[in-house]
Amino acid sequence: MAKNKNQQTTPSQRTLDFVRRDSLYNSSDEDHNQEQVDDLGKSIKESMHRIKEDLNRIDRDFNRALALITTRVEVLETKDAETQRHISALETKVCNFEKSNENLLAAVNKQERFSRKCNLRIVGYPHSEGEDCVAISKGVFCTVGLQDAEVLRAHRDGASRPNQQRPRHILVRLSTFQDKLLFYGSSEPRSSIKNILSQTISPMLIYWRSGNGVIVFPNYTRKALNCVFCQANGVIKMVNHLTSPNCQDVVV
Repeated sequence: MAKNKNQQTTPSQRTLDFVRRDSLYNSSDEDHNQEQVDDLGKSIKESMHRIKEDLNRIDRDFNRALALITTRVEVLETKDAETQRHISALETKVCNFEKSNENLLAAVNKQERFSRKCNLRIVGYPHSEGEDCVAISKGVFCTVGLQDAEVLRAHRDGASRPNQQRPRHILVRLSTFQDKLLFYGSSEPRSSIKNILSQTISPMLIYWRSGNGVIVFPNYTRKALNCVFCQANGVIKMVNHLTSPNCQDVVV
């Protein structure tokens, strides 16, 4: 009985044992929690370190890209300025070329008018195969007494058409304007005749008729359209066929 009494514990002893066990348990939980907190803190620090490195790398890449873009923009701005200057220079050249082109066109037209001064047309001359227009022209000129007239070239004007009834004109180019003046054979002063011819760019027309009759007809004025030319005493004279049918000399 005495031994059993010694083995029995009092309530105070049981409470003390519970407190000790609870304290040991709590101490173990605290150690475990502390380890978790330490691990979490370490993980956070590592993550923050990686984030910082990533941010630094992004900042370096951004600055590098920004510097590259800035350099390229500066290069493009320089090229743009050079292009604008080049365009301005080209626009100036184009304006100069346009003015020069206008001047050249005017000069060409003027030269063309001068070149036509030596042109004559033979109208109505029959067409034949293998004809020599230069020989035909010289024959016509010999008819009117211009054996010395120099023909540079002669050809039919326009394209040949099938079943064409009227022969095409023969366009003749004389070497000098004086040869053309000789076709007048007028009693008017040479200077007056030249002034009249200088007012036109249209070529004179030479009409071929049966026999040796050759009529020289300038087609540049209404007055001339009312006139014809005939040969009298070896001289080509211009007459107004409405008022002077007998080939009397008239003032042009």
